[in-house]
Amino acid sequence: MIKYLIFWTVAIMGTPICAIGALYSNIVRSILFFFVIYGTTILNSGSLDINFLSREWYRGTTRGIEMSLLDIIIVGLFFSELIRSVRERKFYIPKNFLLYLVFFAYCLFSLLISSPRLFCLFEITKLVRGLLIFLTIALFIRGEKELKILVLALCCAALYQSQLAVKQRYFYGINRVFGNMDSPNGVSTYLLLIVGTVIPVIFTENIKSRLKFLCLITLACAFVTILLTVSRTGFVVIMFVTVGTSLACISMPKLNFATLKVVLGVIIGSVILSAALFKASDTIKGRMLSEDLESEFGEESLSGRGVYTRLALQIIEDHFWGVGLNNWSYYVSNNYGPEIGIPYNPYVGTDKTPDQELSRAMGNLDTTAQAAPAHGLIPLYLGELGIPGLILFGFFWIRFLVAGLRFLIRRKKDLASRLAIGIQAGIAAMLLQGFTEWNYRFSSIFLMVHILLGVWAAIYQNRQKPGHFTDSPGIPLPAAV
Repeated sequence: MIKYLIFWTVAIMGTPICAIGALYSNIVRSILFFFVIYGTTILNSGSLDINFLSREWYRGTTRGIEMSLLDIIIVGLFFSELIRSVRERKFYIPKNFLLYLVFFAYCLFSLLISSPRLFCLFEITKLVRGLLIFLTIALFIRGEKELKILVLALCCAALYQSQLAVKQRYFYGINRVFGNMDSPNGVSTYLLLIVGTVIPVIFTENIKSRLKFLCLITLACAFVTILLTVSRTGFVVIMFVTVGTSLACISMPKLNFATLKVVLGVIIGSVILSAALFKASDTIKGRMLSEDLESEFGEESLSGRGVYTRLALQIIEDHFWGVGLNNWSYYVSNNYGPEIGIPYNPYVGTDKTPDQELSRAMGNLDTTAQAAPAHGLIPLYLGELGIPGLILFGFFWIRFLVAGLRFLIRRKKDLASRLAIGIQAGIAAMLLQGFTEWNYRFSSIFLMVHILLGVWAAIYQNRQKPGHFTDSPGIPLPAAV
């Protein structure tokens, strides 16, 4: 009870303070923006967030109505940027925002027809947070100064996860590191978002070499961390993203001292990566060879990812509109898992903790008594939102990627254009890993994705209307930037 009282006290007092501070002080505005981005990496520590109507025993993608200090800051920034944009006559609807609202409306429809509704409500509230962050950040970005703060914060966030990974592997002997996200694949996905975004900075002219060097160090550390997670998909995706994004942004550099420092950074990163590969070679080899395609995706397998597609197809045979956001675990545990021979313990309503004793029967997919979310965004959204919901979800991301082709076709060398390419690369990497994982719905990853969507929308708006970016004087930047 006390923690809820403290939260609402901070929220009531902190929101107007953040709004007024961001409106009248560029220093406060910059600090809050940095903290929103960096805060996503420490969101899972439990020190910044609180759950209302918490159901910690539920094995869904969201287990309560989540609120955090970041939400208080975002609400404050939203009001400050709304006032600023209206006053300066620069308010606009971000690219793809209306399509997101259509998807959100469909999710509300799903809530109305689903049962139980509580778990679905949990995920709906997360969508509201995403919409608010998307719009706020899109209004916030006004020029390269904010973009440089973004890059600095992303690098700091990635380095924080990397140092956690090194400690877990070499000080505590954990074979598959997980940072503070409780999932090796979650850390991998989070870093893929960051790596794709910061790589283009390395090839951007008129950027201080210290910031480029920081991005190189971040890239090297992200490589090492993903290796230590032993994420098979993550390792393959980061290779493709690094090569593809570099080719999209690379140009013949001038030979000067700044270029030599970048080359030195590449050499150091290569040495670090080689040492990490050598050190973790046995673990990586064992992980890569642990499953074959038949056991992973075969029709008869109950221990691979193919089973999630079978479950999703069974669900939509009975529920054309899906079973509701975040209801996968409930329906698979109670109905569809036992039908195909996976003896989960069923849930008993939404208020009572189900039997947590682990079933030892052959073929159980999980290490807990209830079903986990589908390991893959396609079966997850197909089962929860049906075919129409999956189409809307897919169409949003396809339209986002297609709209961004203009940055590739008409490539420019300024930071904003390069970051637009990087953001698309990072989100594409997240979606690629989403074929085998549901990590997109991790709070840290979900919020980071919507931050990047807002940044991309602001860059797109400036490309459409070149006068949109007007750097505000007085925004302080660290010397490295």
